[in-house]
Amino acid sequence: SIYASPAEVPKASELLDPMVLRDSPAEKVLCLTFVRSVSAKQFTDALTESFKNVADIVVVPQEAMQDTAAQLPESIGKGTQVRFSVRPSHGQVGIHVISAPNGSSSSADGGSGGALLHQPELCQGLQEIFLGRAPVVRGLHDSLQQRLIELPACA
Repeated sequence: SIYASPAEVPKASELLDPMVLRDSPAEKVLCLTFVRSVSAKQFTDALTESFKNVADIVVVPQEAMQDTAAQLPESIGKGTQVRFSVRPSHGQVGIHVISAPNGSSSSADGGSGGALLHQPELCQGLQEIFLGRAPVVRGLHDSLQQRLIELPACA
């Protein structure tokens, strides 16, 4: 799932181009729900591999990946949700983990006094791999565009 404040997002007609949403300075929340258990290393390795695919646009430093890994539990169970609060105008990323099935959570998003990750390249890299020219979630652009068409009908 992807969430952004409607007040800060460009007009819906502009959003038919996913790059407009990617480039918007609006805060976005990228929610990943795991359909199987993985280790934090598997998850960060997959992110690192995805970032390599966009290295011509942004290079995410290894330090940013180490900072990200430090915020994750050793094991990410099935049903766990990892939320990245991407704040492009500040170059910050907050990480919030909601573990399943007990719903316990931990965060590094500043909401409960935790520190934000001040990693502009990580912020840009996450936007690129989820909202850029070749998102890691297949069909995401089409899904976002369909949802934008439906939104005026919901208002």
